[in-house]
Amino acid sequence: MANRRSISERLTDLWTGTVARVFPERQILVRGQGRVHYFTLGTVQQLLLAGGFTGCLLWALLATAAYVDGAATLAAKESQIAARAAELNDVKGNYQAAFGQLDEFHALFSNITCEITDIQDSLLRISERNTGPDKRGAAPTVLPHLDPDAGGCRQNATTPRIATAPVDAKTAANAEQEALRQRVAQLESELSK
Repeated sequence: MANRRSISERLTDLWTGTVARVFPERQILVRGQGRVHYFTLGTVQQLLLAGGFTGCLLWALLATAAYVDGAATLAAKESQIAARAAELNDVKGNYQAAFGQLDEFHALFSNITCEITDIQDSLLRISERNTGPDKRGAAPTVLPHLDPDAGGCRQNATTPRIATAPVDAKTAANAEQEALRQRVAQLESELSK
């Protein structure tokens, strides 16, 4: 049983033998100023130097990997920020375009309102001319109408006013009715766009 050693003793001997073969005692010669000096590096000292070098190498590798990973993460974040900024600019452009369309629709609505007011005023004048005073001498009933200056229609009117000076009342009324029909058709076509 003396020949039988434990597994741990065998592993220790194997380790010691391998380390002794890889890191045998070495002597380093240094020559300077005409003299020679030497240093002896034992197995333990060589193991410590190899361990320190390996530790420094591992630290450098890990630091480089962390830096590369951080740079990749930063680039991804910058890409996300750029994408969000582009989305924000698109939304801002869409908002401004919609606001511009709203202004256009508001102007169109104001023009149409002015045109309707003009048409209503013209129809009232035609109605007053055709009916005249009733038999009792009272003026005909006036229909309610839009406020002609509510949107500054009279100042911004682009359509010519129809002349109200009667040459022949019936001919003028027919001409005015035809002009109004044409204008209503034009407004309907503008609204359908």
